[in-house]
Amino acid sequence: MILLHKQASARRTQTKCLMDRIMTHNSPARRTRATLARILPFILAAAAAMTCQAAPVGMNITNGNEVRAELTTTSIVMGEPLYLKITIVNRASPLQKANFGARLYLTEGHDIAITVQSPGELPRHYTAAEQPGNYPSVEVDLRDGMSVYYLIPLIYDARSPNGFLFGKPGDYYISVKLSYSILREPVKNITEIPLTKIRVAAPEGKTAEAFTLVASPDAARAMQTLLCGSPDVFGKVTHLASDYPATPYAPLCALLSAIDYMERKTPDYEAAIRVFIENYLRKYPADIRTSDAIFNIVACYTKLKQMEIAREWFYYLMDHDPSYNLLRPENPTSRFFYFGDLEESGRRRWWHYEKPWNIPPPPADKQQGS
Repeated sequence: MILLHKQASARRTQTKCLMDRIMTHNSPARRTRATLARILPFILAAAAAMTCQAAPVGMNITNGNEVRAELTTTSIVMGEPLYLKITIVNRASPLQKANFGARLYLTEGHDIAITVQSPGELPRHYTAAEQPGNYPSVEVDLRDGMSVYYLIPLIYDARSPNGFLFGKPGDYYISVKLSYSILREPVKNITEIPLTKIRVAAPEGKTAEAFTLVASPDAARAMQTLLCGSPDVFGKVTHLASDYPATPYAPLCALLSAIDYMERKTPDYEAAIRVFIENYLRKYPADIRTSDAIFNIVACYTKLKQMEIAREWFYYLMDHDPSYNLLRPENPTSRFFYFGDLEESGRRRWWHYEKPWNIPPPPADKQQGS
């Protein structure tokens, strides 16, 4: 009984400290009933999170269709990428059409609502690098047992001095509300991630040196959007990936530097392939975004008109990650490999193809740099 009393007292103290921190942030003139009504749910939810740490997963099953939302981790260092992963699975749907429909964007009026409370600040709606607008929806058709997933990066924040959402150490609190339709029903369903604490540590040693290279709004935005946008950012991410390969920023920086070769006014697809393979896939084969790299290799070989090698990589990705969302037949690049050459596909099935890792990259005869 004494132990339980001490635990309850500690929880009350934690809740009081949280309320004091939030109230101190407000000026006396703003301590109104409306403000308290807005922040009280976060106070109560944070207290509950302190008492019983909830797993950062939300799940709902409607008409045999499972929709799951989860955060990839709850403990990172400053600037380390964090992702919201949304997975849709046809468990036992009566139909194989329109199993899921949503506008997977973060701005007001769309279907992903993320609320973030940074250390010492009030809760707010997080929109990453998106501008207000009317964005399109995605509709997913799934056969029985099939699944598809989407990764939403939570990296850039325009309000942060260094551009990163998790740009200072401390405890952050995040909640997610995903709205969507199942089988085109007019009433939307909801999957929520409850208020979850994300512990952010200050980087040390080599990790701190690496973070200094990219601690700017331009670099953070590039890591969010996978577009360098300037030679300066390209130089920073390439330097980081080369000189600090063991840091948590290196995989994304290596991926970003490879994509930059594809996005230039004069694309260098051979250089992009080389960087994808040598600097990213071989070094980080278990990274969460390897499928992005493989699909971009397919796109590069397609642009180079080397369709046989592109097909090797496409079928490898089907084997490696069949739920990757860009493998959907609705995607123009993927559609060719499903329907482009029916005679060839009937003659040589995908399991007859060798692993594309054995295919040598293009020769290193291209000048690198922006």
